[in-house]
Amino acid sequence: MGLYIRRVVDYEKKHVRYRGPLRRILFLILLICQIKYPLGRDLLCYIEEVCKEVGMLNNSWNKVIYKFWSPIYDKIFNSHLFLDARKRIFEEIHFHDNAKVLFVGVGTGADLELIKNLDLEITAIDLSADMLKKAMGKYENTTINFLEMDAQNMEFDNESFDYVVGSLVLSVVPDANQCLQEMIRVLKGEGKIILFDKFISKDERLSLPKKVLRPIIGLLGTDIGLRFEDLFSRHEMNMKIEEDRPIMLNGMYRKIIISKRI
Repeated sequence: MGLYIRRVVDYEKKHVRYRGPLRRILFLILLICQIKYPLGRDLLCYIEEVCKEVGMLNNSWNKVIYKFWSPIYDKIFNSHLFLDARKRIFEEIHFHDNAKVLFVGVGTGADLELIKNLDLEITAIDLSADMLKKAMGKYENTTINFLEMDAQNMEFDNESFDYVVGSLVLSVVPDANQCLQEMIRVLKGEGKIILFDKFISKDERLSLPKKVLRPIIGLLGTDIGLRFEDLFSRHEMNMKIEEDRPIMLNGMYRKIIISKRI
């Protein structure tokens, strides 16, 4: 098996590598479909390495993929199940008057239309200029401050916001831990972080097909193998979970509220 994999890797490097990223990904998909042996750790690591090399799940690639998503995003992620889930989340959130609220990865502004309290100071950031343009077009006559910004490296002072909202963002950014760390950094001492995202359960172990598909699906701009418990374990000394419950698709999507330990 090891010799087989080495020959495949050598062939890919020699004949496919310099013919563009899409050809490399296509080659890997064909390889996975045709292989007759158990997929070993070496091959899984190699697939992940190739996907990183061609720019999957990094900021540059995310800008490209969300340029594609921006015209159709609302039709998928702001309708039906997703819209119902968003409504339930924000119906239960009571922002206090004059609160400073940060929407991280605001996208096309799907969450903003569900905010009932108008006495808020809202800042909304997104890495994708195309997604942000859609959001800005919906809220031209508002005081919302829209900024093109990397959620992993926010340009705000420490403890700037009373609430930080992250909908479908941790599963999208290249480094979810860094993004969560930044959310925590800009959150005030008595503030709350409100998350709506997809996570695998704490007891779930990724199946072999999912392990193989995970980096490839990353081409679409999302991570299907993110576990919230792994992220939170790095911050549980300073943070606590106030709420964690399933919100959609049998718990694949969850509503999570965390706050600082004071």
